[in-house]
Amino acid sequence: MTVYYFGCWNQAGHYLHEPSGKTIHAAGPFTDGSLDGTFPPHIHKPGGGYREILEDETIASLAYWRGWTVLAMWDRSVDKRGGCNAAFVAEGEHTHAEMWALARQNYPQIVARLKAAP
Repeated sequence: MTVYYFGCWNQAGHYLHEPSGKTIHAAGPFTDGSLDGTFPPHIHKPGGGYREILEDETIASLAYWRGWTVLAMWDRSVDKRGGCNAAFVAEGEHTHAEMWALARQNYPQIVARLKAAP
């Protein structure tokens, strides 16, 4: 099973990657555009008419979508601008722990820099 990574590799710019680092345009039902900012945890700051999303880099969310599992988090380890995020996607249904294990196995250099990694 191939696990894909969406996010910054070594420089700014969010793309979908294979374990080799090769940039790809789609994996299963996902494209770069469908992953960008869609699945990270959305925590809203209370108060006022405008609710700001807090981009907490220390937590990750797990989602199941169209037969795939997405482990996503906010990530400014490479690109310091707001809205920067990362995700690992794998076909099938996997637990939070299984997704982190797959991510570590396939992308150890990426996982090592993520604040949300357990």
